[in-house]
Amino acid sequence: MPRAGVDLVAVLDASGGMQGGKLERMKEAMMVVVDKLRAEDRLSIVSFNSYENQLTMLTYMTEHGRDVARLKINKLVAGGQGDITAALREGAEILCWREAESTRRVGCIVFLSDCKNSEISETEIRPEFPVHTFGLGTDHNPTMMKYIADITSGTYSFVNQDIGMIREALTVFITGLTSVAAMSIKITLRANKDIIISSIESGGYVNHVENNKFGTIDMDNIYASEQKDFIVYLRVAEGKKELITIGGRYLSHDTVKHLTYTDVELQQPYHECLPDDLAIQPEVAAELVRIKLEKGISSMLEKGPSSVGLQQLWEKIMDTDEARGTPAETLLGISMEVAEMKRDIENPKEYRKTGLPYTLSWLTSRKMQRATIKGTPSNSDALQTTG
Repeated sequence: MPRAGVDLVAVLDASGGMQGGKLERMKEAMMVVVDKLRAEDRLSIVSFNSYENQLTMLTYMTEHGRDVARLKINKLVAGGQGDITAALREGAEILCWREAESTRRVGCIVFLSDCKNSEISETEIRPEFPVHTFGLGTDHNPTMMKYIADITSGTYSFVNQDIGMIREALTVFITGLTSVAAMSIKITLRANKDIIISSIESGGYVNHVENNKFGTIDMDNIYASEQKDFIVYLRVAEGKKELITIGGRYLSHDTVKHLTYTDVELQQPYHECLPDDLAIQPEVAAELVRIKLEKGISSMLEKGPSSVGLQQLWEKIMDTDEARGTPAETLLGISMEVAEMKRDIENPKEYRKTGLPYTLSWLTSRKMQRATIKGTPSNSDALQTTG
């Protein structure tokens, strides 16, 4: 099936901290990336230790291109100190230098590192292209890896205990990246008479509301089988049934396509019912629960993680109409995620290796509604369509 070509820059940590097993496992994992990319895809490799080093330009992954990439990866040797910001800037510049046709190709950076840096200035990171960060080993800095992902609209994944799982983690990542179904997506909303668009919840995707009557949501791309859920808040005049009209456009296989306009109407019961008989649509309820949890956790982390605080937050959310309207199976899944976030939370040294990276990875997954790896590939958010 035709799909958008991929331009991927792999920024690989070859500093002294990667000596031994980490570097060898990273090399093995990168071979999966090389093998998964098709001839129409391009890969550039940037390594860094005492200085950044562009090993290859963007190169089509033909048989010859794959051979060159494998050779460069296998020659990596760990040593020295790494300049992360210089390497990431180099990666962004490689993507910026592309020709005009780059607007019809998926461009992003994958960053593999046991990053221990505690400070990186926002002005040092170019935000034009998403950086998908992978923290390797229990000694990486999860806060910094999430920070890089956040300011570039990327995601943060980690592999801590079994460093050999890097290969499987990158397999999950590259499988999604090479399945992009649409690019340059714009969803449009038009409110009908006496209807006001108050706000839009779209996570990490830019939205805009104009004159409370028109709204837009922009997405760079969407993977095959991904589902994105957005919440639109409306003020509806009494007696109004016709709410909004949804449309949009996207780029698919070099062709601009338009979404069929869809009218959204208020469905009223055929007979009178008591307020207690009314219920939120289950999928909407579930998304509202996740939004409440995401905002609550983000606020909690600013003050410092607390097992009591997280438990109180979850109990408060559970005692809402949204939680009562969420399917039991979905609610159980979210509850299990909360339990993972609480792991070792009262032991700061261990929490930094377990609960904290899980929580930060979960937050980037929620923000972009895209799968991340949280320790093992089996522990990822698939966020797939249901039909």
